Amino acid sequence: MQEKNRGEFVGIGAQLEPDLTKDGYVRIHKPLKGTPAAAAGLKPFDVILKVDGISTQGKDTDDPQKHVDKVVKLIRGKPDTPVRLTIRRRATPKPFDVKIVREPVEFEIVESQMLDGKVGLVWLGEFNELSDTKIDRALTQLEQQGMRALILDLRGNPGGTLDAAQEVASRFLPRGKNVVIIVERGGDPEVRKVLESKHNHIFNRPGHQIPLVVLVNRTSASASEIVSGAIKDLHAGVIMGTTTYGKGLVQTVVPLRGGSAIAITTAKYLTPNGNDINKGKDRRGGITPDMVVEATDEDWIKQNDVQLKKALEFLHEKIGYHKPATSAPNQVSRRR
Repeated sequence: MQEKNRGEFVGIGAQLEPDLTKDGYVRIHKPLKGTPAAAAGLKPFDVILKVDGISTQGKDTDDPQKHVDKVVKLIRGKPDTPVRLTIRRRATPKPFDVKIVREPVEFEIVESQMLDGKVGLVWLGEFNELSDTKIDRALTQLEQQGMRALILDLRGNPGGTLDAAQEVASRFLPRGKNVVIIVERGGDPEVRKVLESKHNHIFNRPGHQIPLVVLVNRTSASASEIVSGAIKDLHAGVIMGTTTYGKGLVQTVVPLRGGSAIAITTAKYLTPNGNDINKGKDRRGGITPDMVVEATDEDWIKQNDVQLKKALEFLHEKIGYHKPATSAPNQVSRRR
């Protein structure tokens, strides 16, 4: 957890996700650029069957993301040590082994680019100590290029720290409003409000607001749901994609002697309108998009990002941009 919050770790540099529709394994969403995973030729949708001979199958797990975390622990280790992955790949008849040497990896949590019609695209992979600074930098660069609308991509973002969620959300929300409400067992609610110090971009300038779409999916969780839930409740943008994961709990990390720590679930959080999105036996949970757009595995394998295309089409209509008939958005490889 400390590594994730710092944004750096020792491993192979591949983003993993649960293979929810298959047989309980974990698969690669994408290898990060310039990492051992990329150099070894790992590809999106490669299924990890074993790590150093240990099966990664987890049929009975109630929480797919926790199962992913267990596999991550198997893969990570000390620098310059090898790890052997047994991979199953589509169109390859038999599983095969890949030996990779672990290295320190800095997780590039923010990527951005300008799409047709001056629509900015910012992908955020995790909420950690670096998230807000990198989001600020990306927005500044896009504004300098004349951005007229924005797509904030939180698909596959598993969450992170509460402070980072408050900081990032504040960049898109009106001043004086609530970002999230924290409710402890038997305690008074704690309200986290919009941080006006984050109002240095076009979203909060009177008369200059630009359209915003937030992309989410079934593996957008925790801090991602704080941000998307606040934007939805306060009508600061349009949430698009599929219903999010439904993790509305807050964990407190208590340091112990020797450098270890214990993470204790101490509270739940509510969206600004008081909605409890944590999934349970009596409710599905999650943030329901304003516009539901489904994407299949086949869409992703064929690099047909239907959700991104729909968001771009929606924003083009909002800003009155008509793209040439030959122009189409490039598919952007993203965590799901």
